[in-house]
Amino acid sequence: MLLSAAIGGDQQAYATLLVDVTPVLRGLVSPKFAAGDVEDIVQDILMSLHAARHTYEPDRPFFPWLFTIARRRMSDHLRREYRQRRLSGADYTLLRGGDACQSQVEDEMTVATVLEKWLPGLTKSQSVAVRLLKVRGLTLAEAATESGMTPAALKVAAHRAMKTLRTDLAEGMA
Repeated sequence: MLLSAAIGGDQQAYATLLVDVTPVLRGLVSPKFAAGDVEDIVQDILMSLHAARHTYEPDRPFFPWLFTIARRRMSDHLRREYRQRRLSGADYTLLRGGDACQSQVEDEMTVATVLEKWLPGLTKSQSVAVRLLKVRGLTLAEAATESGMTPAALKVAAHRAMKTLRTDLAEGMA
């Protein structure tokens, strides 16, 4: 397999692998994304392949490993796109949609208000995790960089915070 040879130091095999998988990746990405985004996503997948090549196990099939990386990068792209639209105010178009859209905007404002009231009751790490991961929608890597916490610590803090929220909400409804 080309990746096995590339891991062993064969630069020609690695170049051939990248040339061979690029059209496959374009075919995977292009039906799901706008034409202007396809090349960026394919490049992101190739960079991730490069960074994760040491995790490939030669006795396992190559394409499921590659497609897992591709799926994750495509999901990351969708998350970033959604977050950028949400933060840029692109959702103001909802306000032109009548009462149902106005209700959606009000619901989102209510959720944000409830979260802001609830967050002070959490530990500092839990509050940071919820603000970065749940409210702002950052990826674990982005949140870890911004907070200085490890991804594992962020996961634990977010999990504990959500558990506390569920408990508080259940007690509030009882």
